[in-house]
Amino acid sequence: MNPHRLEKQVTLAAKRATKKSNHALTHEEALRLQIQIVPTWLRWTMGIVGIVAILTAIQGWLFETGGANFFFGLGGLLLLCFGVFGIRRTLSAIAEGISSQYIVDLPALAIEVSLSVITSLGSD
Repeated sequence: MNPHRLEKQVTLAAKRATKKSNHALTHEEALRLQIQIVPTWLRWTMGIVGIVAILTAIQGWLFETGGANFFFGLGGLLLLCFGVFGIRRTLSAIAEGISSQYIVDLPALAIEVSLSVITSLGSD
């Protein structure tokens, strides 16, 4: 995963979690943040291909062109689900697969963003 994209995802997740809980994140809460690991362009592509496969299956069922329509429909449904929901991992699970220096920085980044959100909420 691209480190810059990962930092952006951590920042967004920390902002959402802070606004939801209305307090600054602890280290444990930062490690439990759910981060989207599938890039947006890939999710859009999977969603569009899924819709096309579902429409192809429906068209095939209407005109009874064969038994492969079930697999088009099932595959399209799976692709559409992955396109809509993506794949999320906790920050701790992501941190296991990257370098040790960067692991320390990600929870610290989440906590720093959380504190800045709390500060900005307090000033409003």
